[in-house]
Amino acid sequence: MKSKKIALVVFSLLFYLVGVGSAFAAPKWYVCNLKEVGQDLGGGTATAYLRLTDTAGAFKNKWFKLETEVDRSLATALTAGSLSKPIKIYTDLASGATYPTVLNLYLAF
Repeated sequence: MKSKKIALVVFSLLFYLVGVGSAFAAPKWYVCNLKEVGQDLGGGTATAYLRLTDTAGAFKNKWFKLETEVDRSLATALTAGSLSKPIKIYTDLASGATYPTVLNLYLAF
């Protein structure tokens, strides 16, 4: 009886870790080429979108959302675009969001 309880606990723990593990994937850094920039002015809050392609091939022509420090992030992205330089973004692709949020953005050299 005791071994059945232990087996059940171990099985439940493994099931939980396998089923939920991907939901808690950590955000990662990606070096991307900027393809397009746009801003949504509706709804009272400024939201900007970037269409990016990862230089390592993780995604191609994927749209991302800027929600915080929108003006500064847009300035950085537009500077990178005008200089034909890549940008480095910190985002969570595993979130499953249609437009993953860019948590941080840098001009990559």
